[in-house]
Amino acid sequence: MSLFKTTKCHVQCFLVIAALVVSAQTAYSHGGAKHGSGLAISLPEVVAQVNGSDIGKKIIEKGLGNLVHISEDKGKKLSASEQKSAAKKLIDAAIDRELLLLKAKELGIKVSPEQAMKTRTPANILLMEATLEKEIGSKINITGTQIKDFYEQNQKQFTRKEQARASIILIKVNKRRGAGGEKEAKDQILKLADKIKNGADFALVAKESSQDSLASRGGDLGFFSKDARVPAIFKKYAFSLEVGAVSEVFHTRHGLHLMKVTAKKPGGLSPFEQEKGNIEKTLKRKEIEKRTPGYVQALRKKAKVQIYF
Repeated sequence: MSLFKTTKCHVQCFLVIAALVVSAQTAYSHGGAKHGSGLAISLPEVVAQVNGSDIGKKIIEKGLGNLVHISEDKGKKLSASEQKSAAKKLIDAAIDRELLLLKAKELGIKVSPEQAMKTRTPANILLMEATLEKEIGSKINITGTQIKDFYEQNQKQFTRKEQARASIILIKVNKRRGAGGEKEAKDQILKLADKIKNGADFALVAKESSQDSLASRGGDLGFFSKDARVPAIFKKYAFSLEVGAVSEVFHTRHGLHLMKVTAKKPGGLSPFEQEKGNIEKTLKRKEIEKRTPGYVQALRKKAKVQIYF
Protein backbone atom coordinates (compact mmCIF):
# COMPACT_ATOMS: atom_id res chain seq x y z
CA MET A 1 0.00 0.00 0.00
CA SER A 2 1.47 3.36 -1.02
CA LEU A 3 1.08 5.88 1.78
CA PHE A 4 2.84 8.68 -0.07
CA LYS A 5 3.00 9.40 -3.79
CA THR A 6 6.79 9.10 -3.95
CA THR A 7 9.57 7.86 -1.73
CA LYS A 8 11.33 11.22 -2.09
CA CYS A 9 8.55 13.42 -0.81
CA HIS A 10 9.97 16.50 0.84
CA VAL A 11 7.60 19.46 1.13
CA GLN A 12 4.51 17.28 1.05
CA CYS A 13 5.82 14.73 3.55
CA PHE A 14 7.03 16.98 6.31
CA LEU A 15 3.79 18.96 6.11
CA VAL A 16 1.91 15.65 6.16
CA ILE A 17 3.74 14.47 9.28
CA ALA A 18 3.00 17.75 11.04
CA ALA A 19 -0.69 17.44 10.20
CA LEU A 20 -0.76 13.78 11.25
CA VAL A 21 0.85 14.52 14.59
CA VAL A 22 -1.42 17.49 15.33
CA SER A 23 -4.45 15.35 14.44
CA ALA A 24 -3.20 12.45 16.54
CA GLN A 25 -2.50 14.67 19.54
CA THR A 26 -6.02 16.08 19.30
CA ALA A 27 -7.52 12.59 19.22
CA TYR A 28 -5.50 11.43 22.23
CA SER A 29 -6.28 14.56 24.25
CA HIS A 30 -9.99 13.89 23.75
CA GLY A 31 -9.81 10.32 24.95
CA GLY A 32 -9.37 8.72 21.52
CA ALA A 33 -6.80 6.09 20.54
CA LYS A 34 -4.10 5.42 23.09
CA HIS A 35 -0.46 6.21 22.35
CA GLY A 36 1.06 3.57 20.07
CA SER A 37 -2.13 1.47 19.82
CA GLY A 38 -2.43 -0.67 16.70
CA LEU A 39 1.31 -0.57 15.93
CA ALA A 40 2.93 -3.84 14.88
CA ILE A 41 6.50 -2.48 15.03
CA SER A 42 8.69 -1.01 17.74
CA LEU A 43 10.93 2.02 17.38
CA PRO A 44 14.10 3.04 19.26
CA GLU A 45 13.73 5.93 21.70
CA VAL A 46 15.70 8.14 19.29
CA VAL A 47 14.93 7.36 15.64
CA ALA A 48 17.34 9.86 14.12
CA GLN A 49 19.71 12.70 14.89
CA VAL A 50 20.24 15.91 12.93
CA ASN A 51 23.30 17.98 13.82
CA GLY A 52 23.11 16.57 17.34
CA SER A 53 19.38 17.27 17.68
CA ASP A 54 17.38 14.14 18.56
CA ILE A 55 14.20 13.08 16.80
CA GLY A 56 12.33 10.97 19.34
CA LYS A 57 10.12 8.03 18.56
CA LYS A 58 6.96 9.64 19.96
CA ILE A 59 6.43 11.99 17.01
CA ILE A 60 6.80 9.06 14.58
CA GLU A 61 4.57 6.76 16.66
CA LYS A 62 1.85 9.37 16.79
CA GLY A 63 1.99 10.02 13.06
CA LEU A 64 2.16 6.31 12.28
CA GLY A 65 -0.64 5.52 14.72
CA ASN A 66 -2.82 8.08 13.00
CA LEU A 67 -2.06 6.52 9.60
CA VAL A 68 -2.98 3.09 11.00
CA HIS A 69 -6.33 4.39 12.28
CA ILE A 70 -7.08 6.18 9.01
CA SER A 71 -6.32 2.98 7.10
CA GLU A 72 -8.48 0.90 9.46
CA ASP A 73 -11.37 3.33 9.00
CA LYS A 74 -11.11 2.57 5.27
CA GLY A 75 -11.22 -1.18 5.95
CA LYS A 76 -7.50 -1.87 5.46
CA LYS A 77 -5.17 -3.14 8.21
CA LEU A 78 -1.54 -2.21 7.64
CA SER A 79 0.89 -5.11 7.90
CA ALA A 80 4.13 -4.87 9.88
CA SER A 81 6.13 -4.39 6.67
CA GLU A 82 3.78 -1.61 5.51
CA GLN A 83 4.06 0.08 8.90
CA LYS A 84 7.85 -0.18 8.74
CA SER A 85 7.89 1.38 5.27
CA ALA A 86 5.58 4.17 6.42
CA ALA A 87 7.72 4.78 9.53
CA LYS A 88 10.83 5.17 7.37
CA LYS A 89 9.07 7.77 5.22
CA LEU A 90 7.85 9.62 8.30
CA ILE A 91 11.36 9.58 9.78
CA ASP A 92 12.74 10.89 6.48
CA ALA A 93 10.13 13.65 6.51
CA ALA A 94 10.88 14.45 10.16
CA ILE A 95 14.57 14.86 9.28
CA ASP A 96 13.70 17.31 6.51
CA ARG A 97 11.44 19.16 8.92
CA GLU A 98 14.19 19.31 11.55
CA LEU A 99 16.66 20.63 8.97
CA LEU A 100 14.29 23.47 8.11
CA LEU A 101 13.56 24.28 11.76
CA LEU A 102 17.28 24.38 12.53
CA LYS A 103 17.77 26.66 9.50
CA ALA A 104 14.97 28.93 10.75
CA LYS A 105 16.78 29.20 14.09
CA GLU A 106 20.06 29.97 12.32
CA LEU A 107 18.35 32.73 10.29
CA GLY A 108 16.70 34.18 13.39
CA ILE A 109 13.17 33.53 12.09
CA LYS A 110 10.53 33.55 14.81
CA VAL A 111 6.78 33.00 14.93
CA SER A 112 4.65 34.39 17.73
CA PRO A 113 1.80 32.46 19.36
CA GLU A 114 -0.50 35.21 18.08
CA GLN A 115 0.53 34.51 14.45
CA ALA A 116 -0.12 30.78 14.88
CA MET A 117 -3.50 31.46 16.50
CA LYS A 118 -4.53 33.98 13.85
CA THR A 119 -3.66 31.67 10.94
CA ARG A 120 -4.75 28.50 12.78
CA THR A 121 -1.48 26.93 11.67
CA PRO A 122 1.07 25.16 13.91
CA ALA A 123 4.06 27.38 14.65
CA ASN A 124 6.53 24.83 13.22
CA ILE A 125 4.78 24.87 9.85
CA LEU A 126 4.87 28.68 9.81
CA LEU A 127 8.59 28.56 10.61
CA MET A 128 9.24 26.15 7.74
CA GLU A 129 7.18 28.23 5.32
CA ALA A 130 8.99 31.41 6.40
CA THR A 131 12.36 29.71 5.92
CA LEU A 132 11.45 28.54 2.41
CA GLU A 133 10.15 32.01 1.57
CA LYS A 134 13.37 33.67 2.73
CA GLU A 135 15.77 31.12 1.24
CA ILE A 136 13.94 30.35 -2.01
CA GLY A 137 11.06 32.78 -2.48
CA SER A 138 13.24 35.88 -2.19
CA LYS A 139 15.18 34.70 -5.27
CA ILE A 140 12.10 34.09 -7.43
CA ASN A 141 10.91 36.75 -9.87
CA ILE A 142 7.48 36.17 -11.41
CA THR A 143 7.20 38.28 -14.56
CA GLY A 144 4.18 40.17 -15.78
CA THR A 145 4.14 37.94 -18.86
CA GLN A 146 3.91 34.80 -16.71
CA ILE A 147 1.03 36.27 -14.74
CA LYS A 148 -0.85 37.37 -17.88
CA ASP A 149 -0.31 34.00 -19.58
CA PHE A 150 -1.65 32.13 -16.53
CA TYR A 151 -4.75 34.36 -16.49
CA GLU A 152 -5.38 33.84 -20.21
CA GLN A 153 -4.89 30.07 -20.01
CA ASN A 154 -7.06 29.57 -16.91
CA GLN A 155 -10.01 31.88 -17.45
CA LYS A 156 -12.50 29.28 -16.25
CA GLN A 157 -10.82 29.51 -12.86
CA PHE A 158 -11.51 33.25 -12.75
CA THR A 159 -15.10 33.09 -13.95
CA ARG A 160 -17.55 33.38 -11.08
CA LYS A 161 -21.28 33.10 -10.69
CA GLU A 162 -23.51 35.97 -9.66
CA GLN A 163 -23.45 36.33 -5.88
CA ALA A 164 -25.52 38.11 -3.28
CA ARG A 165 -24.80 38.94 0.34
CA ALA A 166 -27.60 39.20 2.84
CA SER A 167 -28.37 39.36 6.54
CA ILE A 168 -31.31 37.77 8.33
CA ILE A 169 -33.30 38.09 11.51
CA LEU A 170 -35.08 35.06 12.96
CA ILE A 171 -37.87 34.97 15.50
CA LYS A 172 -38.79 31.43 16.52
CA VAL A 173 -42.39 30.27 16.86
CA ASN A 174 -43.39 28.49 20.06
CA LYS A 175 -45.33 25.65 18.42
CA ARG A 176 -46.57 24.34 21.74
CA ARG A 177 -48.72 27.45 22.02
CA GLY A 178 -50.39 26.83 18.66
CA ALA A 179 -51.95 29.90 17.07
CA GLY A 180 -50.96 31.96 20.10
CA GLY A 181 -47.28 31.17 19.53
CA GLU A 182 -47.56 32.14 15.86
CA LYS A 183 -49.21 35.47 16.76
CA GLU A 184 -46.61 36.31 19.40
CA ALA A 185 -43.75 35.65 16.98
CA LYS A 186 -45.43 37.65 14.21
CA ASP A 187 -46.11 40.60 16.51
CA GLN A 188 -42.49 40.54 17.65
CA ILE A 189 -40.96 40.45 14.17
CA LEU A 190 -43.36 43.13 12.85
CA LYS A 191 -42.19 45.44 15.64
CA LEU A 192 -38.60 44.80 14.56
CA ALA A 193 -39.57 45.49 10.93
CA ASP A 194 -41.06 48.84 11.99
CA LYS A 195 -37.88 49.76 13.88
CA ILE A 196 -35.80 49.04 10.79
CA LYS A 197 -38.25 50.92 8.55
CA ASN A 198 -37.90 53.93 10.88
CA GLY A 199 -34.12 53.99 10.56
CA ALA A 200 -32.76 51.39 13.01
CA ASP A 201 -29.65 49.55 11.82
CA PHE A 202 -30.57 46.05 10.60
CA ALA A 203 -27.35 44.46 11.88
CA LEU A 204 -27.77 46.03 15.32
CA VAL A 205 -31.40 44.86 15.54
CA ALA A 206 -30.25 41.38 14.52
CA LYS A 207 -27.59 41.36 17.26
CA GLU A 208 -30.09 42.45 19.87
CA SER A 209 -33.15 40.43 18.86
CA SER A 210 -32.48 37.65 16.34
CA GLN A 211 -32.80 34.14 17.74
CA ASP A 212 -30.34 32.22 15.60
CA SER A 213 -26.58 31.53 15.57
CA LEU A 214 -25.91 34.43 13.17
CA ALA A 215 -27.13 37.05 15.63
CA SER A 216 -23.62 37.84 16.92
CA ARG A 217 -22.59 38.62 13.32
CA GLY A 218 -25.53 40.92 12.76
CA GLY A 219 -27.32 38.15 10.87
CA ASP A 220 -24.71 38.16 8.08
CA LEU A 221 -25.00 35.16 5.74
CA GLY A 222 -21.98 36.15 3.68
CA PHE A 223 -21.89 35.91 -0.12
CA PHE A 224 -23.66 33.02 -1.84
CA SER A 225 -24.64 32.06 -5.39
CA LYS A 226 -27.94 30.74 -6.73
CA ASP A 227 -26.75 27.15 -6.44
CA ALA A 228 -25.54 27.51 -2.85
CA ARG A 229 -26.88 25.22 -0.15
CA VAL A 230 -29.13 27.78 1.53
CA PRO A 231 -32.94 27.74 1.70
CA ALA A 232 -34.58 28.48 -1.65
CA ILE A 233 -36.60 31.32 -0.15
CA PHE A 234 -33.36 32.99 1.01
CA LYS A 235 -32.09 32.93 -2.59
CA LYS A 236 -35.45 34.16 -3.88
CA TYR A 237 -35.29 37.37 -1.83
CA ALA A 238 -31.51 37.83 -2.04
CA PHE A 239 -31.47 37.84 -5.84
CA SER A 240 -34.77 39.64 -6.44
CA LEU A 241 -34.34 42.58 -4.05
CA GLU A 242 -32.09 45.57 -4.64
CA VAL A 243 -29.05 46.16 -2.43
CA GLY A 244 -30.22 47.86 0.77
CA ALA A 245 -33.79 46.56 0.50
CA VAL A 246 -35.47 44.62 3.33
CA SER A 247 -37.85 41.76 2.61
CA GLU A 248 -41.34 41.24 3.87
CA VAL A 249 -41.77 38.82 6.78
CA PHE A 250 -41.50 35.22 5.55
CA HIS A 251 -41.63 31.71 7.01
CA THR A 252 -39.16 28.83 7.09
CA ARG A 253 -39.24 25.72 9.25
CA HIS A 254 -37.09 27.64 11.74
CA GLY A 255 -39.59 30.46 12.26
CA LEU A 256 -40.26 33.96 10.95
CA HIS A 257 -37.60 35.94 9.09
CA LEU A 258 -36.63 39.34 7.78
CA MET A 259 -33.82 39.64 5.23
CA LYS A 260 -31.74 42.60 4.10
CA VAL A 261 -29.66 42.44 0.91
CA THR A 262 -26.32 44.07 1.70
CA ALA A 263 -24.23 43.56 -1.46
CA LYS A 264 -24.10 41.87 -4.87
CA LYS A 265 -21.35 40.69 -7.18
CA PRO A 266 -22.12 40.24 -10.86
CA GLY A 267 -21.21 36.97 -12.54
CA GLY A 268 -18.65 36.71 -15.32
CA LEU A 269 -14.91 36.84 -15.77
CA SER A 270 -13.09 38.55 -12.92
CA PRO A 271 -10.90 41.41 -14.25
CA PHE A 272 -7.19 40.71 -14.67
CA GLU A 273 -6.24 43.66 -12.44
CA GLN A 274 -8.26 42.14 -9.61
CA GLU A 275 -6.66 38.70 -9.95
CA LYS A 276 -3.02 39.41 -10.82
CA GLY A 277 -1.86 39.69 -7.20
CA ASN A 278 -3.25 36.26 -6.29
CA ILE A 279 -1.88 34.76 -9.52
CA GLU A 280 1.60 36.02 -8.67
CA LYS A 281 1.37 34.42 -5.21
CA THR A 282 0.16 31.13 -6.74
CA LEU A 283 2.97 31.00 -9.30
CA LYS A 284 5.54 31.86 -6.66
CA ARG A 285 4.23 29.16 -4.31
CA LYS A 286 4.42 26.56 -7.09
CA GLU A 287 7.99 27.57 -7.89
CA ILE A 288 8.97 27.34 -4.22
CA GLU A 289 7.48 23.83 -4.08
CA LYS A 290 9.43 22.84 -7.20
CA ARG A 291 12.74 24.07 -5.81
CA THR A 292 12.28 22.83 -2.23
CA PRO A 293 13.47 19.20 -2.71
CA GLY A 294 16.80 20.42 -4.08
CA TYR A 295 17.14 22.97 -1.28
CA VAL A 296 16.45 20.36 1.43
CA GLN A 297 18.88 17.92 -0.18
CA ALA A 298 21.55 20.65 -0.07
CA LEU A 299 20.85 21.12 3.65
CA ARG A 300 21.20 17.36 4.17
CA LYS A 301 24.59 17.27 2.47
CA LYS A 302 25.91 19.92 4.83
CA ALA A 303 24.33 18.38 7.94
CA LYS A 304 25.33 15.43 10.10
CA VAL A 305 22.35 13.06 9.86
CA GLN A 306 22.18 9.69 11.59
CA ILE A 307 19.22 7.29 11.32
CA TYR A 308 18.72 4.52 13.88
CA PHE A 309 15.77 2.65 12.35
